[in-house]
Amino acid sequence: MMKKYFKVIRLEFVDQSVSPVNPNRALYHSIIFATKGASVFTIDLKEYELKGNQILIVPQGAIWQKGETDQLHGYEIRFSNDFFSHVQALLLNGLFLKLVLERQLSISVVEAEKKTLALYFQLLYDEQSNGHCQNQTFLLQNLMLSLLNKIEGYTFASAENQHDNPFIDNRIFFQKLISLIEDHFRKQHSSKFYLDQLQINSKKLNGIAKSMIGKTVSQLILERIMLEAKRELCFSENSIKTIAIALGYENQYYFSRIFKKKILHTPEEFRKLFAE
Repeated sequence: MMKKYFKVIRLEFVDQSVSPVNPNRALYHSIIFATKGASVFTIDLKEYELKGNQILIVPQGAIWQKGETDQLHGYEIRFSNDFFSHVQALLLNGLFLKLVLERQLSISVVEAEKKTLALYFQLLYDEQSNGHCQNQTFLLQNLMLSLLNKIEGYTFASAENQHDNPFIDNRIFFQKLISLIEDHFRKQHSSKFYLDQLQINSKKLNGIAKSMIGKTVSQLILERIMLEAKRELCFSENSIKTIAIALGYENQYYFSRIFKKKILHTPEEFRKLFAE
């Protein structure tokens, strides 16, 4: 079982960046905030350029690698899910998986927000540096909750402009759905399981999902399965059969058909293309 983990690092010089030079599976979630400089990161086979006034999200389990860095300055926060309370972890999973599925792991911050955001990171850095006082975990958790709400505000800004209460309720339901998918996608492929867990009808839940991310519940489940399949094909030596079984498919050929329909390559072809 992974130990609770939380760490804030100030990035001031190229050699202080803690990001992996070679492809590696992220053991923890990371939030990187660049105040100046630039670098290119590859996360789950997609390149992201990180520049000043931008945030980069690296979800736990993602395969990532840094490219050349041009004196990247800023902060990096690394943490495990179990560092947080259940409510905070719910927000975290909802936000991170939304960004993963939208391929929107790089978030721009307007100039007016730069100082405010930097203050959150600096407060977290200072509090972490104060030693292990009695209330340190509580203070770090609540500072992180405020920071996550800030970041979530950037990603949901256009929807929030509607200024209606149903949006807030829908967002809560969406976060619960995403958290359930993250916990159960390897075994529960049917949307019925998630409908039963949330005690909501199919039309309403699909409507919420589509309003948040433009996809149905079934599409969200399948995309999470395919993301994990691609990670395993590229960065493990497990057989196709082993990967299929781990993702809840007893029949590897059925899994291969679904993979090809979604990715346009068979698992074998996809693995070979990445190796080249």
